[in-house]
Amino acid sequence: MAVDQNDNEVARVTAAGTPKTFTITVPVGSNFRLYFIENEGTISQNIFPFYQGATNNFYISSSIIVDLGFVDTKTGLARPVNNPLWVSGVSSAGEIIGIPTYLVNPILPAGASLTSLIATGLLALSQGDLLKAKAYFKAAVENYPSDSSNNGDTARFFYALTRVTGFDLYSDGNSQNLDSVGDLFDRANCTYGGRSLLSLATVCPETLPADFPTGSEIQTSLNNVIKPELEGAIANLNAVSSSFIKAWTEPNSLVSYTSDYGDVLFLKAALEAAVAGILVQSAYNMNANIGAASIDKNILPTFLNNNAAFLTLADSTPLSAARTYLSQTADDLTAAIDKVAGHSSAYLITLQGKTPQEIADAKADIANWKASLYAATTVDKGNDGILGTADDVIVNMTPFFSGLSIRALLPPFTGNKPGFFPDATMGGVVVQGGNLNRDINHNGIPDILE
Repeated sequence: MAVDQNDNEVARVTAAGTPKTFTITVPVGSNFRLYFIENEGTISQNIFPFYQGATNNFYISSSIIVDLGFVDTKTGLARPVNNPLWVSGVSSAGEIIGIPTYLVNPILPAGASLTSLIATGLLALSQGDLLKAKAYFKAAVENYPSDSSNNGDTARFFYALTRVTGFDLYSDGNSQNLDSVGDLFDRANCTYGGRSLLSLATVCPETLPADFPTGSEIQTSLNNVIKPELEGAIANLNAVSSSFIKAWTEPNSLVSYTSDYGDVLFLKAALEAAVAGILVQSAYNMNANIGAASIDKNILPTFLNNNAAFLTLADSTPLSAARTYLSQTADDLTAAIDKVAGHSSAYLITLQGKTPQEIADAKADIANWKASLYAATTVDKGNDGILGTADDVIVNMTPFFSGLSIRALLPPFTGNKPGFFPDATMGGVVVQGGNLNRDINHNGIPDILE
């Protein structure tokens, strides 16, 4: 299939014969791209963008015949034996990264049953096609929102899972607004090579371009694009009943596992922690020229000098919500541990190999860290048999969630050499123990930074 620079289809032909051959006619005097499509319209559809070197956008100035020869698709791209740019009248128009969305997103059958939507979604998931799987699970949830059976729970669980693993990494043609994850790849100058979180063949340069999004632009994208999807997935998981159970094939290992409510709780805890992280960073000034920083090899001191407001407190309001999310993370993680404690190896998440004491200790640690969100709490009792409580580590996260300038807590730098923290208590967070300025080898650098 050929498309123009605006993603409009301009020509299509079906290859035939053994080996398969085709002739396609494209307009003269305009740019076009080719896409080779295998198993079109099926769950196993594959799309191979046509490339010559780094070019996938071609301009033909006159009426000519271009013999591509054999076209190899084994790398995920369609690459010809014969270089079309050697033909007089054919020139490179650069690269347009990605695939038109109407090719990527499946056309769902009208009136499909909940059972068939789930089955097709699980098949796509097992094949690693997360975007397609997400589309089917989304349709299952939206078309059957009130289904209280295990099928309804299955749709909600896997929609939540694919919402956070199936972000669209393809180009949408406008990378300036950062309204998709694919925009970040575009702005990093990553070439297209099969953008998938499960099999990321995308090639990104070691040094980011100067126009890579600033820290504040990335903050906006995290808040406007990523956080709503995470919160939507949490809402899906909140609607899953405790009786949920489903066998499925994990795409990386192709091993069949069983998931149940323990997996729901673990996933929900992870998503809640992720939302908390986004809320925390949104409280701080993160604005910086990241592209320029990636070029500078004397990275940290120069970066801090060039960005005097970086990591200063901008707005403490999101911190309260972050603490609530972290508290819920602790509750769900504890409940998840209880649920999966008896799981066999047939389950996706299992605690096999962990002793009852190790499990009890983990739950106690989670409870202590949750308590430290609101008050001074002993999170590590040290060696009470020798030192009593003198070596206990006591933490109180209340000052942090009330609002601290992280920038003011950073150590000074001499070149690339960090000095001691100006406040080893980190604004009162470390009440006792855990000396951040400990320097056993007396070289003037805190051991924690070596």
